[in-house]
Formats: sequence, structure tokens, C-alpha cells
Amino acid sequence: MNPDLLKVLLLLVATIVMFVLNRPRMDVVALLVIAALPLLGVISVTDALAGFADPNVILIALMFVVGEGLVRTGIVQRIGDRLIARAGRNEARLIALLMVAVAGFGSVMSSTGVVAIFIPVARRIASRTGIPARRLMMPLSVAALLSGMMTLIGTPPNLIVQRELIQAGHPGFGFFAFTPFGLPLLGLAIAWMLATSRWFGTPGSTPVSPPPAESAEAPPAATKAPVALATVALMIGLMVTGVVPNVIAALIACLLLGLAGCIDMPSAYRSLHWPTLVLIAGMIPFAEALQQTGGVELAARGLQSGGAGPRALLAAVFVLTALIGLFVSNTATAVLMAPIALTLATDQRLSPYPFVMTVALAASASFMTPVSSPVNTLVVGPGGYRFMDFVRVGVPLALLTLLVTLVLVPWLLPF
Repeated sequence: MNPDLLKVLLLLVATIVMFVLNRPRMDVVALLVIAALPLLGVISVTDALAGFADPNVILIALMFVVGEGLVRTGIVQRIGDRLIARAGRNEARLIALLMVAVAGFGSVMSSTGVVAIFIPVARRIASRTGIPARRLMMPLSVAALLSGMMTLIGTPPNLIVQRELIQAGHPGFGFFAFTPFGLPLLGLAIAWMLATSRWFGTPGSTPVSPPPAESAEAPPAATKAPVALATVALMIGLMVTGVVPNVIAALIACLLLGLAGCIDMPSAYRSLHWPTLVLIAGMIPFAEALQQTGGVELAARGLQSGGAGPRALLAAVFVLTALIGLFVSNTATAVLMAPIALTLATDQRLSPYPFVMTVALAASASFMTPVSSPVNTLVVGPGGYRFMDFVRVGVPLALLTLLVTLVLVPWLLPF
């Protein structure tokens, strides 16, 4: 092992420890990484700062703005109200509709933002129906995580693996390339959440947190809802057809939302989740450092050292990604694992697509702990959950995701 790789690995261990302890906060850790890598002489300052110019970081920022446009025009709130009206007091139907709605919105906007929007909706449902909030918040977080498996822009890990493919000279994934994997998993997750709902109290028992006061304030741009819907449809159409790069399609959507009055500049800037953007930009040079020092090649050789077949290698990639995701954000996990998976496929002379797809799916399967994803952390308080609640629900779901991955990925993306 060369000295530079040893430095990178020691820094990686320190980074993971800080992530686990949450001291300092994750975006600060990412900034420390940016400063440390050039100081250690591993990569140049230009390479360390390259994440801030990455098109995918810009795309993620633009998607926060698009999501804000959907909120300000009242589209998300209207869907929530219709959900309450249609579900009534039928708990199974309510959970299913809630998860479908969350997965749908999360496929085109930030899953963290979707959860933040739907937590008050779930509380209101709980107060009106007598269903404990504990039985609604966990399905909410699971559906938000699964929304990342619905479209290319559903979650940052998808864009990370897309970036690795393109940089390696391969055509990227299509907009709906993830959908055939996400939809079956959503159906299985709904069934699992219905089966386990009894673990979280009985109907009529004491919404863990009090229901929110009803807000009389109307969305500030409610009359612009049709324009917002048309703009989002245009953006998706541009992304699906590939007429322009994804980041340009999202930029066009943001500009149109601004021109139409769906969003203004102050609210656009407020919508940006800077900790997420800094985290992604800060972890991208880590992957570059691992590549330049031979760490990616070393990890790839380690995975293939047993002479396993392609499907077993996929399983190994999934398990390693999921284990790292227990302690590191799914975005940082994808940044670290995508180049390893790509190198593994190249060394085995196999198609890279099943391997990087496996990384994306495993990175989104962050069900197992409350700190695996901000989505999980958001529902801990409103749901009154403990650490083991996520373990009981999340471990079987992660195993289910592994099985679906091993069956569907080689079928739809042959080696």
C-alpha cells in the first residue's frame, strides 16, 4: 500500500467516525475533507474544489427550487388534502395512498423536502382518524427513500452513479431507468408496512406528537398551480428525450417558474439545502483521491478475489454499499462505491450498468437506522421511534431490496 493511499484511508476512517458521532455536523466534515486532501498532498486544490462545479451538484440544487415551486403553488398541499378525503378511516388504504403519494412526489423533488411537507399531513390524518402517528410516520419515511428508485433525479446517489458512467465514457441511464426496480419494491414495501403496523400501537391510542394547528394561510402562488404543473411536465419531457442535458432542463424549469411568478428569488435561495449540497461537493474529491492513489482498484480486487460469479459480485457490492450506508449518508456512500463498482465491472469485462445500478439501489435502501438518512431522522420525533424500531422494520426491507436487485438487475441490465 503506497503512503498516499494510507493517508486517504486514514482520512476516510476519521470521516466515517465523525459521521457516526455527528460531531461536527456532516457538511462541516465534508469541508474538512476538502481542506485535508490538498494539505496531505494527495490531490490538487483544483481537484479538491471540483465538486462545487459538478453538473450534478447544480442539478440537485435546482431540484430544491423546483420542489419549492410545487409547494408555493399549493400543489403538494392539495394532494395531501385529497389524500385525507379519499382514504377516510380505512387504515390500509390510507397507508397505501400515503406511500404512493410520497413516492410520486419524491421521484421529482427532494425526498427530505417531501417528508417535511407530509409530516403535518400525517399528523392531521392521525388526529382525524384516531390512527396513532407512529403507524404513519414509518411508512412515510420508507416511501420517501423508495422514491429515489423511481427516476433518475429521485435522489442524489442516482446522479452520482450517472456521473461515474459518463466520466468513464459510457452513455448514462435514461430518466425512467430506475422505475422497473422502484415500483415492485414500493409494492412490497406497502405490504410490509401494513403487516408491521401493529408494532406501533392500536387505532384510538394516544398522533405521539400533538396535531398541528390548521393554517389559514393560503399558498402564496396558488393561482399559478397549472403553470407549475406544466413546467414540471416540460422539464421531465426534456430529461426523458435528452434534447438538452438534465441540468439545463432543470434550469429552464426554474427560470419558467420564476417568470410565471410561481417562485421568487428569496424563496428560491431559501429552498436550497446547503448542508446537502456541501456534503456532496465535499465527498466528490474523496472518490477522486481514492482513484488517484489506487484505492478503488484495491477495493475492486478485494471484491473479486474469491473468484465469484457476476451475481455473487452484485450481492457483494450491494452488501458493502448497504453496510457503509449504516454510518455514512447515502450520497457519500454512492460517491465512494460507484467508482469501485465501475472498476470491478471493467476488470471482469462485464457491463458496468448492473453494478452501478446496484450501488444506486443499495444506497437508497437506507431503512435500517434512524441516522442512515435525513429522511429517517425527520420522523423520529413525530413518530416517537427508537433505534430498534428502524432495525426491526428496515433490516427485512433491506434484505428484500437485495433479493429484488439480484433478480431484476441482471434480467433488465444483462452482464
